[in-house]
Amino acid sequence: MKGHLLTSFRKLSLRVLLVLVIASVAVVVSAQKEETETDPALLNLPLLVDGEVFELSLEGSDGAILAAFNASEGDEVTIQMNSTSSVDPYLVLLSSDASVLATDDDSGDSLDSLIEDFEILQDGTYFIIATTFSTRSFPFFDASEGADATFNLIVEGNNEPAENNSTYQAVNMEVGESIDIEFTGAESAFFVTAMAEEGQELTFDAIPEAGMDPFLMVFDANGLRVGIDDDGGDEALASRVIYEVESDGLVFAFLTTFGYTSNVGLETMNPEGVIGFVISD
Repeated sequence: MKGHLLTSFRKLSLRVLLVLVIASVAVVVSAQKEETETDPALLNLPLLVDGEVFELSLEGSDGAILAAFNASEGDEVTIQMNSTSSVDPYLVLLSSDASVLATDDDSGDSLDSLIEDFEILQDGTYFIIATTFSTRSFPFFDASEGADATFNLIVEGNNEPAENNSTYQAVNMEVGESIDIEFTGAESAFFVTAMAEEGQELTFDAIPEAGMDPFLMVFDANGLRVGIDDDGGDEALASRVIYEVESDGLVFAFLTTFGYTSNVGLETMNPEGVIGFVISD
């Protein structure tokens, strides 16, 4: 388990969940929609393979989607997010334990994003937050903007691991549970998951102790970002996302700290402190 999980507010049990990332392109944001049945306990993300072009849009999201790919130790991976509209792409690369590995704004052609020849240090699943320069830290001003925000997402140089390592590490919570999550200086972020039911209005609160400034994104099981916040909570610097669940299944939170992209590759700059995390309805 990454980092340390401290005693919860109500001393509730804490779990780390390893969940398969299923190989499906039948997600709302994909141009290759298909009707399939999926396990609601699993993520149903675009799973990128070497050289395949995924034609995506931000329709239905608040300004970002989550995709994944598998890779093997020693791979040198190149990731491209190329605009097919007026969108200004922005990429964030995450490891299977939510560590922020790389970000990019304009290293590709024109305003396109490019993370080139990134060396994979261990077999496993890696995540991509595909967003825009203007929505990397904020939602769309109007939800309808997503329909016109189209782009191609391409990963090259990744090879499937010899063994099935399509897993990620997350703190698994239940709705109504409260925990403390400690950043020891070795972590830049955590994944937090919970099972939710259609129609629930969930509130995700990230409450800082001294010296911490939470930054929170929430995704649905299809990878659509459904909420993002920096300082919208009740307490100073606290983050809050409110989300009305559209279908039974997994909700997937990415908990980090404000300015996380500026500390990429600088482990000594990672935060140290505690953030209280609450999921309520």
